[in-house]
Amino acid sequence: MQNTVKLFLLIILNAFLFTAIQAQEWKTISPSFNPSGNYNLYMGTFIDENTGWAVSKHGRIWKTIDGGYNWLMQKDSMDYDFVDINFIDSRCGWLSCYIKYPEPSFLLRTNNGGNTWETIPLPDTATAGLFVIDFLDSLKGFAGGWNNEFYYSEDGGIIWIDISRENALFGSLNDIFFVDSLNGWAVGESYDAFDSGVIINTEDGGLNWNTLMPYTYRLNSIFFINKTTGYSVGFDAYKFGVIMSTQNEGETWLDTSLISPKLYDIIFPNDSIGWAIGDLGYIWNSQDSGKTWIKIESETEEKLNRIVFVNNNRVGYIFGENCTILKYTYNNSFIDNKKIPSNFTLNQNYPNPFNPTTTIDYAIREDSDVKLSIYDISGHLIETLVDNYHQAGAYRVKWNASKYSSGIYIYRLESSYGIHSRKMVLLK
Repeated sequence: MQNTVKLFLLIILNAFLFTAIQAQEWKTISPSFNPSGNYNLYMGTFIDENTGWAVSKHGRIWKTIDGGYNWLMQKDSMDYDFVDINFIDSRCGWLSCYIKYPEPSFLLRTNNGGNTWETIPLPDTATAGLFVIDFLDSLKGFAGGWNNEFYYSEDGGIIWIDISRENALFGSLNDIFFVDSLNGWAVGESYDAFDSGVIINTEDGGLNWNTLMPYTYRLNSIFFINKTTGYSVGFDAYKFGVIMSTQNEGETWLDTSLISPKLYDIIFPNDSIGWAIGDLGYIWNSQDSGKTWIKIESETEEKLNRIVFVNNNRVGYIFGENCTILKYTYNNSFIDNKKIPSNFTLNQNYPNPFNPTTTIDYAIREDSDVKLSIYDISGHLIETLVDNYHQAGAYRVKWNASKYSSGIYIYRLESSYGIHSRKMVLLK
């Protein structure tokens, strides 16, 4: 019983502290941004911290070179809706368009950063335009949309080949993701069932696609960390958000139902940290590879459509309806989650959680000055455990935290070769 109570307290403590820490991380960077004519910017992408593009449902394209604070309109048209945008570098980009039948379907491409856009016709089988477009490089790309429309290009998006399969289950194809040049997945809504979704995958670069199996959730986005581990988001028949995960290349999936409205996008900047976004400004964060999710305050109640990370995944952007743009910058000087330098290692403390004593192991592969310090969660130094010259070797330090209160603490190892930090939990 005592262990159960401690576990419950730990979950509550982590949820409270992490929410408090992260609540102000996503900031509205353009609170008064309202393009001329109120054209409702709602989707976009960035290729680095400064350069990005945004589109509207009324055929407008904007570009920023200062991180989203100021935007210049690159294209102005009321004839069609832009739905998705994909840039692979500062020059090459593509736009998917939703066209009202019976007008001929097309997409747009640029080779000069969006200064000019070329109209590219789609095959005659296209009836309603595209919802999603994804390029692996400057030549190879895929696009999909309503009524099982699925196309492939290998010349930079000039010529498109219809790869829709007979009797396919897609009512709409909502997202495409490739983890490498061969392995990709696509998700969407079922063609022959109400409120259900489909996941398909390819292992040969998109030449052939296999239906993994239909699901009871309508799926909006998919993301894989590697060939084995992936995630997808959507919503169930009651319009509650769902996060699904797989550890076997998508053959089987586990689902996590959240007290959340519909979810539209998911991304994992690294193996552990994940973000999911959706209606009413909902942002969810995981710090444990998707096992648990914590809601993060977002300063908005708008529908959030797209999340991207740039600059080695240290800067994030979220695009939402009604010209909503949120920015996240990981810039915490006392917590450095970069890869541990090869010259030294810092292990996770044990036990963790602990009360009141824990052990920290580390190793120095070359002689160096070493400093091991403890910080509270706000970044204030509270103790220095080690501060001297070390010869190469393995070391162990015990920390007695009896005079401190329950909470999350940071231990930081500094040497001549770099800095690394980890978190630990004191639970009394």
